[in-house]
Amino acid sequence: MLLSAGFDLWPTEVFVDDVPDPRNPVHYDLVVAAGPNLVPEAIFTGTPAERRGARTALLPRFQRALDRLGEPVELGSGPAG
Repeated sequence: MLLSAGFDLWPTEVFVDDVPDPRNPVHYDLVVAAGPNLVPEAIFTGTPAERRGARTALLPRFQRALDRLGEPVELGSGPAG
């Protein structure tokens, strides 16, 4: 669904305490935008209020993906049986 909507999914290796996460074969980052200078510097170095503002400024980049995914669905504890 996301690929057909034009989003990229990049495989990502995650490490915990320098040990590869066993879920790495199914771990991907959803790319909502790519290019230089997309992330405001304040998100890393700003005051708490500046970081909140920077996250708010990034929201439109994620909104298209969130709209495509729709409302969250509770997954539960797995298949019964």
